[in-house]
Amino acid sequence: MKKFLAISLAVVLMLALFISACAPAEEEEQAPTEIRIGTCLPETGMFSGFGEELFGMQKAVADINAQGGIFLSKWNKKVTVRLIDKNNESDFAKVGPLTTDLVLTDKVVALLSPDAPT
Repeated sequence: MKKFLAISLAVVLMLALFISACAPAEEEEQAPTEIRIGTCLPETGMFSGFGEELFGMQKAVADINAQGGIFLSKWNKKVTVRLIDKNNESDFAKVGPLTTDLVLTDKVVALLSPDAPT
């Protein structure tokens, strides 16, 4: 239960930090339709036991979305959260490229770090 609360708090804090750090744009910005966060976990392979944190992350996102999402005061609306996870297969060489893919291709705004060796 404490681990779930810690993960939930981490998700909310990361999103709050991201949202508060955004610089105002010169043009009128459109409200985002969703907030994407990502993680790269060992879901298979010899370190797959560490990948079980994904269930807590998914539960935290589901709880946030069940409440309507995260309120963005700039647009006066709630936006849902989407968790994108990549399986690094317990391979250290795959962590970097998969995380890069999360940022560049999937356009995540925050990364959740696992408590894992990979």
